[in-house]
Amino acid sequence: MFTLARLVTKSYKVIITLWAILIVVMAFFAIQLPSKLHGDGFWMEGEHAEVMDIASETFNMPAETMFLVFDKVGDKQIAKTIEKVANLDVVTSIVSPLEDTSLYSKDLSYALLQFKDKEDDMPEIVTSIQEAIDKEKGVVLTGAPAISKDINTASQRDLMTAEAIGLPIAIIVLLFAFGSVVASFIPLIIGISTILVSFGLLTMLGNRIDLSIFVLNIIPMLGLALSIDFALLFISRYREERKKSGLLEAVSTTIRTAGRSVLFSAFCVFIGLGAMMLVEVDIFQNIAVGGMIVVALAVLSSITLLPSILIMLGERINKWQLLKVKKNGDDGWRKFANKVIKRPILLMIFSILILGIAVIPVKNMELTIPSIESLPKSYDSRSAYEAMQEAFGLEDT
Repeated sequence: MFTLARLVTKSYKVIITLWAILIVVMAFFAIQLPSKLHGDGFWMEGEHAEVMDIASETFNMPAETMFLVFDKVGDKQIAKTIEKVANLDVVTSIVSPLEDTSLYSKDLSYALLQFKDKEDDMPEIVTSIQEAIDKEKGVVLTGAPAISKDINTASQRDLMTAEAIGLPIAIIVLLFAFGSVVASFIPLIIGISTILVSFGLLTMLGNRIDLSIFVLNIIPMLGLALSIDFALLFISRYREERKKSGLLEAVSTTIRTAGRSVLFSAFCVFIGLGAMMLVEVDIFQNIAVGGMIVVALAVLSSITLLPSILIMLGERINKWQLLKVKKNGDDGWRKFANKVIKRPILLMIFSILILGIAVIPVKNMELTIPSIESLPKSYDSRSAYEAMQEAFGLEDT
């Protein structure tokens, strides 16, 4: 850590420049990540997958199927819509309800869109079919690929909503912790940098491994939480050191002390995430890979970019101070720590009791592999599929 501290204090401008270049480059790749994601991540290799592949090759069964659902649509419009989709030349075969009466049920009918092989560009195929039927009233595309694409879209929207709610709350908490606007935004800069670079790296990996759509939720959650946590520890220690030493010495001491704590903390998280690689299900391996990447980058940014920013800012870290931080503001925590040390058994029993109460709701938890229920009811692909289930008794996708 001594070598790292000396490197950062001497080359902080170079480090900031390198990080800036890395962030810009990775941001270009990061915006492409959603196109690399597909599925809920609960697919795994096994006997079922092998049997389905053999059935597809031997008995000419479709490897992938989607449905065009027609609600109160006449035969003429059905024929016209199917012709539009056929002209796209992306579907292997189409089974029309005009040819198979079993695909009719009162006012509802559907056509089978069958694919011989599992296409890598299935999201683009779904988009092209949706665009072709966009102006057709009462016609909806559904099935696993369409639902997967909609879950991807919903995840992105939920991510934007979560950020719109979470970031302001994080800023308020950081303002109370640091007192100044500049200091409060530093952890967010570190967090956003970590997330962008992580997204960029995952985009590159997306061509080699299958990535679940839930990566969009996992990476920001871990990246922002860890970056803010590490930055709080680092900046708090830096401020303590700054009271008794110069700028460069304070940063150097903070890297050697708080930096070591950050490394050990991240290492424990890293081990826990790495253990998930042993579970041969995509979503768990996605969490492991994505989590380990974001943890590693959170550490790297916290012990290189963060101290470099602190050196660059110098005394300006306290600029735009909104809340006055007490000089002895840590006295309250010191008193609390002393009380814990004096009565460890009593407080341990009290903590276990609180945790026990918090665990009670777990008995009502329903564990299941997410399917169509993962998609909000407002999406047409879900409502159309549920209508098919009710009318034709189809199994869940």
